[in-house]
Amino acid sequence: MIFLKKLKGCTDRHAPIKKLNSKEIQLRSKPWIEPELSKMIRIKNNLYARTKRQPMNNNIKLLYNRFRNRVNRETKKSKTNYYTQYFDTHNKNIKKVWQGIRS
Repeated sequence: MIFLKKLKGCTDRHAPIKKLNSKEIQLRSKPWIEPELSKMIRIKNNLYARTKRQPMNNNIKLLYNRFRNRVNRETKKSKTNYYTQYFDTHNKNIKKVWQGIRS
């Protein structure tokens, strides 16, 4: 019993269970967000944090705005490709088509 408590304490300290915030849960529930796009979103968020830390630096603002626009374009393109492929593969199954429309 004591061994299990110590083992649990050790694992909680060195390998804690990470709770996802609402933004991470939202990203994981969207199937069109691929790992590369997720990495771009992370970079965009870091640039945004830098713009908040250094509001007078116009170079960082410009870099953030350009990268944000690129991420938005890539997200729209990825979402369009996902749904086009989804409806092409499920065009014979009306139930799946309506599930795709609802999602």
